[in-house]
Amino acid sequence: MKRGTPEHPKTDDLAEALTKKCEIPLEIAHDAAVGIEEKLFHFTARYAPQGDVGKHSDTTIARRIGWPWEPAECIETLLRIGWLDAPEGDDPPRLVVHDWPEHADDTVRKSLEREGLPFWDGSPTRREKPGRQSRQSRDDVATESRQNRDDIAQPSQAKPTPSQAQERAPAGASDLPREAFLCVELLNESIGQCVPGAAQATTEAKFHDWAHEIERLHRIGAPGTNQGWPWAEIVAVLEWLPTHVGSNDFRWGQQIRSAATLRKQFPRLHAAMRQATPQGARAERAQGALEILRKRRAAAMQQRRATG
Repeated sequence: MKRGTPEHPKTDDLAEALTKKCEIPLEIAHDAAVGIEEKLFHFTARYAPQGDVGKHSDTTIARRIGWPWEPAECIETLLRIGWLDAPEGDDPPRLVVHDWPEHADDTVRKSLEREGLPFWDGSPTRREKPGRQSRQSRDDVATESRQNRDDIAQPSQAKPTPSQAQERAPAGASDLPREAFLCVELLNESIGQCVPGAAQATTEAKFHDWAHEIERLHRIGAPGTNQGWPWAEIVAVLEWLPTHVGSNDFRWGQQIRSAATLRKQFPRLHAAMRQATPQGARAERAQGALEILRKRRAAAMQQRRATG
């Protein structure tokens, strides 16, 4: 099994989907989700080593990985969660395992190498050993992160700013959309204004965890639902929250102290915002917030290039 799969947010997403299908406790559904993912990796390694698992029928895939319901629903669920991809382009495979060229083990790589075959996307099977260039690339990333933090930092604050925490996001964060990290920055600022002294996402691990949680809010919605929210609506709520959390009828908003509680309470927050804010104003506020954050990043990068 790919390392980290049992703890991966996608495993949690699949467990939630299984819970809705068969009404089993989430703990049992989590174990079932791990088994399905394990079988998917094993089936792909043996019968679609290039990663193009879509050369097999939906029925075959569903049966081999232990999905007992409709095969089409199996594929739709794995695509939605992100374990499978449907590539675009000129004559692409129908379905591929997400990031298979990175996750395939050495046995698969050696087998493909003996056959003279690449992965489905044409990438080579032989792992490149880290050399001077790869080390330099890592050094460049680290230098850029430090410089960006210096560009955005607020000297009067002793603890790292949200922007600093974002720039320190670990390499594993690359699979998340930029909007997720922008939303974490807004959530940090909202928490700082609404609940002074509350813990914020100022470490790499915590910032990354919050970004994952907000990405799940965008992709699959609040826990127990199956309706994701547009980025513009998420940003609009985060922009609106600090201006209303102190009102007498909205003191429960002070419970929003993390991305997890934001995701849990988001439908309620969104409903309250809709009542208090006209739709046009919401859209304008959300777009303005994203634009400000993007400009902040662009200015930091431009300054880095000018001084580099």
